Amino acid sequence: MARKNQKIVRAIDVGSNETKYTISDSREDNLIACEKFPSFQGLRVTMACSSPHLIDHAGRYKCGDCGNGPGTINRLQKQYVQTISEFALVCGALQRMKLSRIDVLTIGVPLSSYQISKAYLQRELNTKLVSFGSKTVSIGEVLVFPSGFGTIYDFKEVNKFTWEGRKNYLIIDVGCQYLCAYVFQGTHVYEKRIGSTTIGSTPFSLKGGEGQANIENVDESMEWVRAVISDDGDIDRVIVNGGGGLHLYKAIRRAWSQYEVSLSNQPFLSNVRGLQLKAEADLLTS
Repeated sequence: MARKNQKIVRAIDVGSNETKYTISDSREDNLIACEKFPSFQGLRVTMACSSPHLIDHAGRYKCGDCGNGPGTINRLQKQYVQTISEFALVCGALQRMKLSRIDVLTIGVPLSSYQISKAYLQRELNTKLVSFGSKTVSIGEVLVFPSGFGTIYDFKEVNKFTWEGRKNYLIIDVGCQYLCAYVFQGTHVYEKRIGSTTIGSTPFSLKGGEGQANIENVDESMEWVRAVISDDGDIDRVIVNGGGGLHLYKAIRRAWSQYEVSLSNQPFLSNVRGLQLKAEADLLTS
């Protein structure tokens, strides 16, 4: 429970498979406490979250009332639907946090929809009351980042690692549907050395037991990463993140054997923890 004058900071990471969120600013074994829920449901056991445009059940089944009657399947532009779904998932996480006030909320969204999602989420959430039936949460500042940006802050915190400002760090974020790559110098990202690509519903056609990935697909994807980040041998460390990274770490390490390759702690939660750490650090320096 936050003290009266203490800033409340929380983070949400909206993934295509799971939505993760922080529930405390306290640390246990150096890790921020987190919880998660599926970003889609096979059965319709979801939370209805309203927006000015439609009522969307958190997940991939879009049903609402856009003038055609409740329960109508709305055929909207794909990116628009994805943004509305992200808003619904953010609202679902806020509801589960059970807070009446959040001073700084950081949100991670897929890089593929980052620009449109950032504008939409900040417009809908900044300095507003978000309602869940009879309950509301007051939100102060909203910060939106591409998923994967938090990893570098979590890795630093968990490993007590000191970033060297002139060294380059490559983050490879392997999700359920997307592979993202970012190059940081210290904690500052190179805007021209980031990229995202779709990898399908199953990362790299995973087969067999844990870690038994289709190596050929991994190698092909790593060639894509090299092209996106313009790799010319200037990478000092590679950090693997995301739920898919847990399975593909060994294969990625072989593909980048010329560099030091590390797997983030609990890679499926690393980004959401890091997003909160970034916001907390910004508060300390503001």
